[in-house]
Amino acid sequence: MQQGFVFDLNKCVACQACVVACQIENTTLDSLLSQKAEEIQIAWRSVTTNNQFQYPDLPVFSFSMACNHCEDAPCMLNCPALAFMRETVFGAVMHQADACIGCQYCVWICPYDAPKYNPFTGVIEKCTLCVNRLQENRKPACASSCPTGALDFSSILLKPQLVEGFAETGIRPAIELKELRNPKSPKQETIHFESNEKEIYTKLNLTAKQKSALLTEWPLLTFTLLVPVLVSGFYASFSKDFVLNPVVFIGFAIFAMFLSLFHLGKKFRAWRAVLNVRNSWLSREIVAYSLFVPASALWLFFPRQNELGLVATIFGLLTLVSIDNLYRQIPSKAKNKYHSADVLFFTVFLYVAILVSNPWMFSAAILIKTYLYITRKMEFERQGQDVRKALSGLRILIGFVVPFFLVFIPFLQNGVEVVFIFVFMGEFIDRSEFYLELQSKG
Repeated sequence: MQQGFVFDLNKCVACQACVVACQIENTTLDSLLSQKAEEIQIAWRSVTTNNQFQYPDLPVFSFSMACNHCEDAPCMLNCPALAFMRETVFGAVMHQADACIGCQYCVWICPYDAPKYNPFTGVIEKCTLCVNRLQENRKPACASSCPTGALDFSSILLKPQLVEGFAETGIRPAIELKELRNPKSPKQETIHFESNEKEIYTKLNLTAKQKSALLTEWPLLTFTLLVPVLVSGFYASFSKDFVLNPVVFIGFAIFAMFLSLFHLGKKFRAWRAVLNVRNSWLSREIVAYSLFVPASALWLFFPRQNELGLVATIFGLLTLVSIDNLYRQIPSKAKNKYHSADVLFFTVFLYVAILVSNPWMFSAAILIKTYLYITRKMEFERQGQDVRKALSGLRILIGFVVPFFLVFIPFLQNGVEVVFIFVFMGEFIDRSEFYLELQSKG
């Protein structure tokens, strides 16, 4: 029978004893003696409280959460560098720091926020299930230190955990949750409290930890902005009479590739990012883009080689498919995984329509993107999340309304460059919002 954590929501008092025990157990003597010990130590276990503002009519309970060592662990499946492995005796998902490139993709796709990125070491850290203690017939340090018996470690059955506040995504986490005996709080007089449920949940969502911070993810933001432009420009040049400067194209293509390295914690291990083409969309993206750049560059210098141009186009499309699917793997509250920040079916068609001066293709693409953008914002508002109305209005104005009028109103008609600039600025806002919207609570 599978062994795993057992957590009783009725007993946890959020005392943080499990967090402290984990840190003590997994802190080496060298880091304890280091002057930067506080900076180096990353908490692998965390305690979060539902309804931490204690609103009436809403239950108050806490979760103690670390790695659940899932049977179908997405971190292990999707790691481009193959830095995760399964320990065969106890089934622990182990991370190999010397193989990690610090891309942080595992942080994004884990619904339980188990992998932790250490900016001082440039690699991921996570719960090891205290395998060394299990080998000595002792429980993990966190379970041994819980004073109320809320957290334990024993034999469990792998089954869906349909508990409020716990992300059940079908990856079979090795944890058994004991539900609240009374899922509702005691009846209280609420006349002096806010009764608007939407406002309450909006405030509760303000504390949700973001998977991605825009200021730290600027290399990925820039890369995902440039790649659609490069693929669109090449396809327009290959299929129509659009003139593309080879030197400028190659310069931006190499710049985008170089820029993506700044996202990695271990840049000199970047070569490992292609090791998991079989399962990882990130590996597929890197391989496809690495083939697209030289193939498209060769065609630009030898434009009569149609076969070469077709191959480059295919690699470019594969790059875009990989990017879209890479981000689609991230846990999300949204029911619709397609949105206006997707780059293949919407953004590229929009760019190509501008470059080849096809107003009907342009109008179709921009209407689809407008619909998806507004739908996405309405979904976030329904969930009580910040929709950034001023920024959203600016995005619609700059990226949709102005380009549409520039294309279709005769006395406002301008060159391709002006329309393209407005659309690109709109895409910049859209992509920036997309990174800000990657929330930890999928």
